Amino acid sequence: KVIKLIEDSIITESVTRKVPVKDGCFAVEGSGLNKLAVVERHKKSGNIGLGILEGYGVKGGAVALTVAHDSHNIIAAGDNDQDIITAIRELEICGGGITLSAGGKIIYTLPLPVAGLLSDKSAEEFSQAYSKIAKLASGMGVNKNIEPFMSLSFLSLAVLPHLKVTDKGLFDVDKFQFTSH
Repeated sequence: KVIKLIEDSIITESVTRKVPVKDGCFAVEGSGLNKLAVVERHKKSGNIGLGILEGYGVKGGAVALTVAHDSHNIIAAGDNDQDIITAIRELEICGGGITLSAGGKIIYTLPLPVAGLLSDKSAEEFSQAYSKIAKLASGMGVNKNIEPFMSLSFLSLAVLPHLKVTDKGLFDVDKFQFTSH
């Protein structure tokens, strides 16, 4: 099962795709798909939910944020494990926000120091920083027909149709149960 983004919508589709596998794991290369992870960040439970995402498009890096409805865990999408992990660690260090990584390095971080959800910057400063990080995300291949961060933030809200991912795993909203495939 793959979570397919729908342009201009927070609803997703649940689609079945044949995905490339290398050493028993999903291999992104050439698939047009991204890896997706939700990491629990409040209780240090160690919970990590994984999924596959279609229609996001990030290439050569990862996008991660702590605005992830409804539990506001860390949600990350990318085309390689190194950049996903780098982005997740950046958010753990800064206490939350939105970040981009590529080549194992942080490209840009917009900290959200108030619970990982809100900025302490003025509206003008925040707007400029948000525009900058959105432009950088677009330059990394994120689909120009979706909002790069809010589209991710709703992928963990397990009450909106049809397929979502939480820190406990892939969730089929139609059946209202966790699913592995």
